Order: sequence, then structure tokens, then C-alpha cells
Amino acid sequence: GAPDPASCAAAGNTGQAYLEVTATNADTCYISTATDMDFGAVVDLAGNRDQTSTISLHCPTSTSYQIALDYGINSGGGTTRRMLGPGSNTLTYVLYRDPGRTQVWGATSSVDMHDGVGSGAVQTVTVYGRVPAQPVSSAGTYSDTVTVTLTF
Repeated sequence: GAPDPASCAAAGNTGQAYLEVTATNADTCYISTATDMDFGAVVDLAGNRDQTSTISLHCPTSTSYQIALDYGINSGGGTTRRMLGPGSNTLTYVLYRDPGRTQVWGATSSVDMHDGVGSGAVQTVTVYGRVPAQPVSSAGTYSDTVTVTLTF
């Protein structure tokens, strides 16, 4: 602890002061990374095109959490995900919570979000994507941006 002011003054140390320094580490949930999903270059989409990405997160042990994925910036407020390309052409795609690609990933609690429990270490969750068979109107790069939300 710091000495009292009287003993500092008696020792002739009137030009010194003491400062206590502290820090608190907040043990909370956070997303450490979310990788891009790249379906690659395709000549046509006569069949499904599948790909994955990952979300890495940290939550304290026994902390329940949910991960939501919105429908992207090109959905027009609906529930169909679209990648936007040249000339405003689009390609539809779907994001799933399971490798069988049967459970669509969305943003409705207790319906289509990923539920988990923290382990106190970094955990990785896989996002399974699919571009279903569809006609391609125009060659070029198609893209979308999806927001990942972690609730705990």
C-alpha cells in the first residue's frame, strides 16, 4: 500500500504520488473469426454446388448461446438468400446448420438458429452452404454479405 501523506512529507518526498493500477478481464462471449464461403468458379449450375465456412467463438463454460445468420444484404427483406452479380442478376443460395443440408439457418430464436453451450475455449461451428441448380444469366462475380449474430 501507499505510505500516508505525513510520512511522505517528513521524508522530504513532497513531489511524489502513488497511483493504483487495476484491470478486470471480462469473461464473455465473442466471435473470434467467421470465414468466407467461396463456391468457386463454375461453368454452369446444372447441379447443386456445396461449400462450407466456419464460425469460431468463445463463451465461458456453461454459458448458453445462439448463433443467427441473417438473409444477407440482397434478400430484399425476405427469406431467400441471393448473391448479386453483373446487371443486377442474382444466384440463390441456402445456408444450413447440418451437413445433410436439411436444417436451414436463419435468425428466429428456437426455430432456425444454432444453439450451443460454451466450453471456456474457442469452439468452431460449421456453416453448410448450397447453391442449388439454376440457370445462370450472366458471367461474372456474384456475392452477398451475411451478418452473424451471437446472443448469450
